[in-house]
Amino acid sequence: MAKKARGWSSVEYRKKNTSKKTTPDKKSTEKKTTPKKAPTKKKTNTKQTTLNETEKKGKLTGVAGHSLGEFSALVASNSISFEDGLKLVRVRANEMKKACEMNPGTMAAVMGLENKILENCCIKIKEILVPANYNCPGQIVVSGEKKAIKNVSKILSENGARKVIELNVGGAFHSPLMKSAQDELEKAINNTYFFNVKWLWISTYLVGPKI
Repeated sequence: MAKKARGWSSVEYRKKNTSKKTTPDKKSTEKKTTPKKAPTKKKTNTKQTTLNETEKKGKLTGVAGHSLGEFSALVASNSISFEDGLKLVRVRANEMKKACEMNPGTMAAVMGLENKILENCCIKIKEILVPANYNCPGQIVVSGEKKAIKNVSKILSENGARKVIELNVGGAFHSPLMKSAQDELEKAINNTYFFNVKWLWISTYLVGPKI
């Protein structure tokens, strides 16, 4: 009987001992994997972290952006908060949509023409038409009423433009036709808190460092 008791207890002991060993292993694995999940809050500062790293290397002197990108530049330079940047972009989008519905227009890219010649061609048009974006030497975008774009295309070609390409856009952005949107966006900007900037912000509208 003693031998059977010892045999039974040793088998039972091995079973219990095996189960005890496997259970903690699963728990320990779960504990190790849980902290690896990145907190959601840290993801919001990815852009700022990148700029901080760039600054340490001594390469970052300022920021700039074109059109909508100017708001990104303001956020990147710590001029405004990320949240306020989103609010301003939303106001801008909604008000520009309204302006497009009230005053339909379009834009066209002009290739191979000097600034002064293009500006003089725009003056000759009776409808609303302005040079909107000076992208680079030899490439300027004009913006205005749809009829104005059609009328100026021939004049531009006659004055030496290589190409005049009407753009597939929803309105005459960066033109007087956006005046109503400008007024509403100005109100939103005036109600936005601006911080002391950490990096120089360069305005593409005024072509120079600001703030």
